[in-house]
Amino acid sequence: GGKRVPWWTKELPVDEPQKSQGLEDTTRLLEAKLRLESRAKNGASWFYWIAGLSILNSIILIAGGSFTFIFGLAFTQVIDVFAALIEADLGINSPGIITFLGFGLDLAVAGVFAAIGYLGRKRNRGIYILGGVLYAGDALVSLLFRHWLGALFHLFVLLGLWGGMRAMRALAPVEAGAATIETLRPAMTNPEEQSRSRRRIAFLVAAIVLVCLLGYVITWLQSR
Repeated sequence: GGKRVPWWTKELPVDEPQKSQGLEDTTRLLEAKLRLESRAKNGASWFYWIAGLSILNSIILIAGGSFTFIFGLAFTQVIDVFAALIEADLGINSPGIITFLGFGLDLAVAGVFAAIGYLGRKRNRGIYILGGVLYAGDALVSLLFRHWLGALFHLFVLLGLWGGMRAMRALAPVEAGAATIETLRPAMTNPEEQSRSRRRIAFLVAAIVLVCLLGYVITWLQSR
């Protein structure tokens, strides 16, 4: 017969590039799914932060501190302030029984948000939406009392909650087995787009932190 050609000089079959492209697409689809799952969990985790920092704010106020975190609930701060005012009107040395009753109510409110966070991470979209509505109502309380920095942070958190909600909605058909992973193709991003997205998020977070620090400095200067 004719001279045999060494195997390493043979051309790849025509379908090898197609297999490679298919593998790359599958990998990117899996990455998109993992990214959406992370976004959904991060969205629900905001409720844990809201609950924890709200209680921390209450403890600081009860201990006589004046510094509070803008991350917490405006509603629990209103409870604490009204409890202190009632005690002052009654001539009770604060913190008294009314303050601690108010703190019990704070714990109940924070517990509701913590439960929403837990159920939200379990993909309970109805409870998650309820939590978003409640937090939007709390933002209105911040606006009512002209706590502008708190209202600004509420808006930031609501955007994070909305992102988590969108991720849950995209994942729901796939996790229920009603759709294939191919439905997540719109969520696929290339590395360059991911890098731009991270830069935008970092810039937004830095801007919010700067505004908050500026607000605290102005408040401190006005109190002197």
